[in-house]
Amino acid sequence: MKMKNKLRICTKILANSLVSSCLTYSSQPATRNPQPVTRNQQPVTRNQQPVTRNQQPVKKIIIISIIVFSNIFVGFSQQIYLQEYTKVATDSNPGLQAVYKKYEMSLQRVPQAGTLPNPTVSFAYGLSPIETRLGPQQAKISVSQMFPWFGTLNAKEKQAALTAQSYYEQYIYEKNKLTYNISSIYYNLYFINKSIEYTHKQLEIIGTLERLANIKLENNQASMVDVLRFQMAQEELQSKLLLKEDNKRTVSIKFNLLLNKTENSNINFPDSLLVPEKQHFFRDSIKNNPQLKAIEANYTSSDYQIKASKLSGYPSIGLGLDYAFIGNRTDMQVQGSGTNAIMPMISISIPLYRKKYKAKINESQLNKQRIEYQQVAVQNSLISEYEKAMQDYNDAYRNIVLSKSLLEKANKVLNILKVAYTTSGKDYDQLLEMQNITLKYQINYEKAVIDLYKAISYLEFLVAR
Repeated sequence: MKMKNKLRICTKILANSLVSSCLTYSSQPATRNPQPVTRNQQPVTRNQQPVTRNQQPVKKIIIISIIVFSNIFVGFSQQIYLQEYTKVATDSNPGLQAVYKKYEMSLQRVPQAGTLPNPTVSFAYGLSPIETRLGPQQAKISVSQMFPWFGTLNAKEKQAALTAQSYYEQYIYEKNKLTYNISSIYYNLYFINKSIEYTHKQLEIIGTLERLANIKLENNQASMVDVLRFQMAQEELQSKLLLKEDNKRTVSIKFNLLLNKTENSNINFPDSLLVPEKQHFFRDSIKNNPQLKAIEANYTSSDYQIKASKLSGYPSIGLGLDYAFIGNRTDMQVQGSGTNAIMPMISISIPLYRKKYKAKINESQLNKQRIEYQQVAVQNSLISEYEKAMQDYNDAYRNIVLSKSLLEKANKVLNILKVAYTTSGKDYDQLLEMQNITLKYQINYEKAVIDLYKAISYLEFLVAR
C-alpha cells in the first residue's frame, strides 16, 4: 500500500505540472503582428480548422513531457520498490536483529567494567567474649571496600566502550551487506522475469511462423521439414521456460525469507530499468567501510586493554571500618566502661606472583598485533574487490552499448527475413537462426543492465555510500 500511494502521489504531481505548462503556453497570444488576408488567400471553411501558431509547439511539449514523465515514472517506481523491500529487510531480518542484540549486549558491559568491586560486610559474635580494659567485646561488624590502582577502572570502561563501538560497526556492515544482497537478488529476479517475458514472445512468434509454414505446406510452397523444425524450436523454448519458472520460484523464496515474509509473498517489479548515468566511486572511500571502522575501534580498544593489564599488576588499596560492641565491666569501675569501639582500617593487596600479570600483558600485546595484521588483510581484500567491481562496472556499460547495437541490427535482419519467408518461403534456416540470435541479444542486453546495477550496488556496499 505504501508503494502504491507513493507512486500515485508522484503521478499526480507530474501530471499537474504537465497540464499547467501546456495551459500556460496555449494561453499566449497567437501572433503579435497579424497579417491581413490577401486576395489569393483561401478563406477558412466551416470544416477546415485554422492552424494556429502555438499548436505545433504544444504538441512537441506534450510529446517531450510524456517521454520525460515515463522515464521519471520508471525511475521512481524502480527506486520505491527496492527501497521499500530494503527497509522491510533491515527492520525484520532475524540475522540482522541478532547482530544488533549483540551490540546491545556489549553496551551493558560498559557500566560493568567501570564499577568498583562489591564492598565486604562481615559480622562476628563472640561465644566467649574477649575481655578488654573497657569491658568484654561481645560482637563486631566490619565494612571494607577495595579500590583498584588509579586509572584501572577508566581503562577497562573505555575498552568496553570501544568494543561496543566495534560491534555497532559490525552491525552497520551486516546491514549494508543485507542491503546489497536484497538488491542483488531483486535484480536477478527482474532479469529472470524479463527472460521469461522474452521467451513467451519468442514462442508466440515461432507459433505464428509454424502456422504460416502449415499454410504454405498445404499450398505446396513449403516442406514438412519446415513445420517440424518450428515445432522442435517451440519444444526447446518451452523446456527452457519451465527451467526459468523453477529458478524464479527458488530465488523468490530466498528473497522473501530475507525479508522474513512468507515464501509465496508477491514481489513487485518496474516494467523496465533505466540505464543510469556514470558515477564516480573513489578508491579512497574504502576507508568508510564499516568493517575497517570496526577493526579500528578494536585496535584502539587493544591499547586500553594493554593499559588495564599493566595497571592490574599494581597494588589494590582497601579501606574499611570495624565497629566493636563492648559490654560493661562488672568487676570494677573504669571510666568509659562499655563504650563501643570504632576502628578505621586500611589494607593493600600486593600482586606478588608476577608471572600471571606478565602473561596478561603479553596476551594484550599479541592481540593488538593480530588486529594490525587483520586490518591490513581486510584493507587489501577491499581494494581487490573494489578493482574487480570497477571492472565489472565498466564491462557492464560496454556490454550495454554492444548489446543494444547488435539487437537493433538483428531486428532489422529479422524483419527482412520474415518478409522474404512470408512472400517466397525462402531463407527458412536463416530466419530460425536469426530468431534465436535476436532472443539472445535481448537477454544479453537485460543481463548487461542487471550487471551494471549489481556492480553499482556492490561498489556502494564497499565504499559505504
